[in-house]
Amino acid sequence: MKSAEAREMAYVSGVALAHLTRMVRGAHAAVSSAASDAVSVLVGPLAGPGFVLADVVAGGVYAATGLQ
Repeated sequence: MKSAEAREMAYVSGVALAHLTRMVRGAHAAVSSAASDAVSVLVGPLAGPGFVLADVVAGGVYAATGLQ
C-alpha cells in the first residue's frame, strides 16, 4: 500500500468514526431523555439533583474521551 492510499484510508476511517460517535451520542441523548421523563413522572421534583449529576457525569466522560 502506498503512503497516499494509507493517508486516504486513515482520513476515511476518521470521518466514519466521527459519524459513528455522533450517532452514539444522539442515541444516548434519546435514551437519557426518555429515562428522565419516566423518572420525572414517577418521582417528581425530587429527581432534579439526580438529573444534574447524571448530566455532569455524562459530560465528563464525553470530555475525557474526546467525544464532545
